[in-house]
Amino acid sequence: MNTILKFAVIAVFIFWNTNVSNAQTDWGISEEQKSETLKIPFDQANQEAGEAIFNTQCKMCHNEMSVVPVNTRLLPLSPNLGSQEIQKKNSDGELFYKITLGHAATGMPPFDRLSEDDRWKLVTYIRTFYPDYQPSTSTVAASPATEKFVGTIKGITLDFDTTNGTIKAKLQALDEMGNPANAKNVKVSFYVKRAFGDFLINTKKTDGQSIALEQYPLDLPADTNGYITVIATVDGTSITTSKEVKFGEKIHYKNPLDEPSLWGPRDNAPLWLKLTYILVVLGVWITIGWAAFQIFRIYNLRER
Repeated sequence: MNTILKFAVIAVFIFWNTNVSNAQTDWGISEEQKSETLKIPFDQANQEAGEAIFNTQCKMCHNEMSVVPVNTRLLPLSPNLGSQEIQKKNSDGELFYKITLGHAATGMPPFDRLSEDDRWKLVTYIRTFYPDYQPSTSTVAASPATEKFVGTIKGITLDFDTTNGTIKAKLQALDEMGNPANAKNVKVSFYVKRAFGDFLINTKKTDGQSIALEQYPLDLPADTNGYITVIATVDGTSITTSKEVKFGEKIHYKNPLDEPSLWGPRDNAPLWLKLTYILVVLGVWITIGWAAFQIFRIYNLRER
C-alpha cells in the first residue's frame, strides 16, 4: 500500500511539473510575432515612461526587477524579468505579445487595455535590464541624455490641492559648492498610505524649479473619516515626507454584526435561530424531566 501511495505522489508531482513547464512555454505566439523588433526609439524618455507604467501596472506582481543570471521566482510567484535567461530567450516581439495576450495558466492577465505604444514602452524599460541588448538601428536613441542634477537633496515639502487632487512636491537642494540650487530631473515617487503598505501612484521628475507635480485619482478610497495620507519620496535617497489630507471617496463601512446574522451578538441573532435555540433548550429540559420522572417511578415500584 505504501509503495502504491509513493508512486501516486511521484506521478502527481511529475504531472504538475509538466503542466507548469507547458504553462510557462506555450503562450500561443506566432513566429511572425516573435520576429517583431522594438517599434519605438530606445531612448531615456521611453525607458522612463515604461518604468512609470511598470510601477503602476506590473510591479505589484513582478516586484522589483534586478539583473540576475537565472530567475529564482518560480510559480506561483511572478518571475524577475531582469533575469538574463529570460531576456535571452525572449525577443522584443515575444515580450510585447506576452504583455498583450497574457497567460491564464501562469496567472498573467492580458494588458491589451494599454495602448500599443505603452506596451512597447514597457518592453523598452524591461530591456534596460539586459546589458547585452542591441536595439535595431531604427530604434537607437537619437535624443541627448537628460541633464542630471549634481548636488545634495536636503528635504522635501508637499502641497496638496483637495479640489482636483494635484500634489506638488518641492525639493530643497544644495549644489556641489553647498549653495542653494534648483534640483532638475530628480525622480520623485508619489504614494498613498494603505494598511499593508504604501501604494505607488506614479513617479515624476522635477522641473527647473525643483517641483514635481502629480494628480491623484478623484475616486481614491479614503478612510472612514474621508482622509488619505499622501507620501512623496526622492528616489535613491531616504528623504521622504507625508501629509494627511481630506480627499477621495469616504469609505462607508457597514458592520455585518449590526444586522441579524449567525455570527452576530444575541440581540441581532435571526428570529429562526432564537426559536430553534428555545425549542432545543425546552426539548433538553423536557427530556431531563421525563428521565427524572421515570427514575422516580422505578424507585416507587421497588419500594412496593
